[in-house]
Amino acid sequence: MEIPRLSSPHNGSGDDDDDEDTPDHLRFIEGATFHIFSSSASFAVFSPLKETHVFIETINATAFYNHTEPVGTIVYDLPLEIPPGLSETDRLPVDWDPESIGYDRIRGALGGGLRLSAKAEVGVRLGKWKEKLWFEGEGIGAKVRL
Repeated sequence: MEIPRLSSPHNGSGDDDDDEDTPDHLRFIEGATFHIFSSSASFAVFSPLKETHVFIETINATAFYNHTEPVGTIVYDLPLEIPPGLSETDRLPVDWDPESIGYDRIRGALGGGLRLSAKAEVGVRLGKWKEKLWFEGEGIGAKVRL
């Protein structure tokens, strides 16, 4: 069976941390924007599929600062359609952890950004195929806005 070729809009790593361990063009989540007052987040995502839309049907995710300090959680069960290529999601509701050091770092980055990690269980659908996937991401560039 031939494996389809997957493409990317990037030629190499576009991140600014001087490593090539995980180039941006291999990332599903290319970036995030956290909106503090509306308790929401939107994501720049990249699907390498050329013609097929991916549907994210459920999300149970936690973002971390410094890999261990929880920032906030997203629990969402409405389908998100991810078209081929680079796209931006709708804003998803975030349940902040205001007692955590991670949330303090988010507030401190207001108007700027920082890098976060995330762990999530995600329900994905491609056509009629459905699967629950475990996602772990590191070095996700996050902008912080009001």
